[in-house]
Amino acid sequence: MKKELEAAYFPSGFYQSIPETFPDFQAYREHCKQGITFAKSNLNSPDFEKVISANMPFELLPPSESIVKSRKGIILLHGLYDSPCIMRSLGDYFVNQGFKVRAILLPGHGTVPGDLLEITYLDWLAQASYGVESLKGEVEELYLGGFSTGGLLSIYLALMTPELLKGLFLFAPSLELTSSLNYIARFNKRLSIFLPAPHWLTIEKELDYAKYQSFCVNSLLQVYKLKEKVKEMFQTKKLISPSFWVLTGQDEVLSSQKIVKVFNEKATSSSKLIYYSPKEKQFSDKRIQWRTSQIKNKNIKNFSHVSLPVAPDHFHYGEQGDYIETIENELNKKTKHFGSSRNIKLSNPLGPTRLTYNPDFPNLMEAMTEWLGIAERALAGNLK
Repeated sequence: MKKELEAAYFPSGFYQSIPETFPDFQAYREHCKQGITFAKSNLNSPDFEKVISANMPFELLPPSESIVKSRKGIILLHGLYDSPCIMRSLGDYFVNQGFKVRAILLPGHGTVPGDLLEITYLDWLAQASYGVESLKGEVEELYLGGFSTGGLLSIYLALMTPELLKGLFLFAPSLELTSSLNYIARFNKRLSIFLPAPHWLTIEKELDYAKYQSFCVNSLLQVYKLKEKVKEMFQTKKLISPSFWVLTGQDEVLSSQKIVKVFNEKATSSSKLIYYSPKEKQFSDKRIQWRTSQIKNKNIKNFSHVSLPVAPDHFHYGEQGDYIETIENELNKKTKHFGSSRNIKLSNPLGPTRLTYNPDFPNLMEAMTEWLGIAERALAGNLK
């Protein structure tokens, strides 16, 4: 039986016209704030301001920031259904490393799920490109950091403008979907009679104020089209910029093994990949390092797709974050196990609760800091 949809499952109107440039980044933030506030105006919550802030693009400036041009800067791009909230731990890390940090809100996100019905991957690329343009004249060295779809967008931009970027940080980039998601994306029209409502694969209770939980067909189709475009570009190109990759072998939405193969063939010699799995895995490529994702004293079986870029102390998704409290209340029980859940829903009463933070985040940041030094020496020509 088809569901009668609420207003949130139709476009809000905010993304009907998407400016591709702004006078400055603050004007961009104000534009997004107006749209988010408008779309979420019926949200009856005492934490309304926190909700708006979590979905907003953000900028972080290092303590030494002045009118003098910064040496390093990075644009952060979130994943499908997410918001800049999920990039905040990475933002804090990079600003502490002396980066000027800007996180972009991809069109269709931060408002209501229905806003993804009419968005294309070209809209995402245009907004990501704006982020790059906004920062490139203000820093000497420009980096991109992307999670999931944001990682895929980062790779596309790196292949298009290789001379512009000094490095990439790629957390579970959506280069290869699982076979089931590939099938759904390719044959979505044939599957329409099985959907709970036109254009929607799932319609869930929206428990997370910083991420959509309902799954529209168009959004997956746009990721599929973008990854096919990147695959076509890779036929004649490789990544010129050094890159730092992070994957989990238990990814719910991506084929990690196929992404490792892309890394093998397309990443520079000074690149690095951290691969998480419960059991030790050996790689012939010395650039790949295995790290365990099983932490028995915390009942963590493995790491999920969404956990990788999030620190344990994240205010929303962290070990004591308000989202964990939300899902525990929703399930009416204390969670026994955390890990990767094949169920698209973030909360799954029939299995492990999807892990929303990376317990190894401090060690991962140490590895990123070490790699940054290696990458900078490589760029200086000291490492071939």
